[in-house]
Amino acid sequence: MGFEERPVSWWRFRDDIFEVWTHGEEALHEYTDFINSIYPTIKFVLRHSKKQLEFLDVNIQLNSGLISTDVYSKPTDGHLYLLTTSAHPKSNLKSIPYSIALRLKRICSDDQNLQKKFSEYKDYLIERGYAPGYIQEQFDKANKFSRNELLTSRKKKTKSGKFPLVVDYNPILPKIGDIIRKHTPLLHSSTRLKKLFLDSSIFPAYRKCKSLHDLLRKPKKNDTYRERGCFKCNRIRCDLCHRYLREGSHFTSSVTGKSYPINEKVLCTSVNVVYLETCVKCNVQYVGSTSNQFKVRFRNHKSDMLHGKSRCELAFNFKTTNYTLQDIQFMVIEQITNGSQVESIFTKREGYWLAQLQSIHPLGLNKRKEFNSYKRISFLSS
Repeated sequence: MGFEERPVSWWRFRDDIFEVWTHGEEALHEYTDFINSIYPTIKFVLRHSKKQLEFLDVNIQLNSGLISTDVYSKPTDGHLYLLTTSAHPKSNLKSIPYSIALRLKRICSDDQNLQKKFSEYKDYLIERGYAPGYIQEQFDKANKFSRNELLTSRKKKTKSGKFPLVVDYNPILPKIGDIIRKHTPLLHSSTRLKKLFLDSSIFPAYRKCKSLHDLLRKPKKNDTYRERGCFKCNRIRCDLCHRYLREGSHFTSSVTGKSYPINEKVLCTSVNVVYLETCVKCNVQYVGSTSNQFKVRFRNHKSDMLHGKSRCELAFNFKTTNYTLQDIQFMVIEQITNGSQVESIFTKREGYWLAQLQSIHPLGLNKRKEFNSYKRISFLSS
């Protein structure tokens, strides 16, 4: 299945696409209808012109067969660059006029338009408190480069042998760079440290500290560092989350009735997890673990059950009963985060939950031989 005519060029940035079409306006509309029919949840909105189009922050014009570009900004753009009084590192504030000038130089293909944009954006920066003399100095610095030079891609320099000293930024902080230089001789008094930390290898790096807004606001649902429990990914095509995964911050043993909290935020995509399966009809439970993403393990279970395989007690129980997949619910109950000892901790934690939830046959679906490991037997008496 395809379309006979195709764009001459096609460029995409996230959900914005720019293409050159030479097959006529009627064919363009037919082509748009075609690509909109491919997938029901993906729709393209067409904006086209024979003379001028805006794409991202670029105004593209076609004059006498030649393409020219200029800077484009939406009418609602207030050009609210960082105020010079803002609580940001001085290096951030100083770099803004220079980076703006480089952007204008890259985009504007006509020198006359470039000078107009230079004048316009200088006024924006002055309104935000930047000194006119400093702005002019940075614009002149950027203007020394040719446009072709700025449009040529360059490899990023890797900072090998560099060690950032990360601190929360505060305007009242002393000059961290001076403190590092002052105490570097102390590090170099050790031969080993001198080889590791070369001159100027340690540099200050600042991270944003909590603002008053951060301290006073109510936590949002998407604040993952505050959330604990088993959550659905809500992806349209995730069969596990739509039909079989149960959300919650706690899970309960169907034998003892005791409830336990989930201490991490876990999803269908979480790896190195212990999970719990509960049969809705008979309330029997099964405990398992996987080092893969849980949704991958679920697919294996689902495949075994649908094809009548008996590679685990869950699939065997499904095969020997009249249950359907809709009678089964899953929860991820724990994630192992200690990367260096995952395998050994896996065995212990799965055995722990087998004992706590009492999911060993006949009370549950797990086999007693799963306790043969010495790492799990210790939980039988608990």
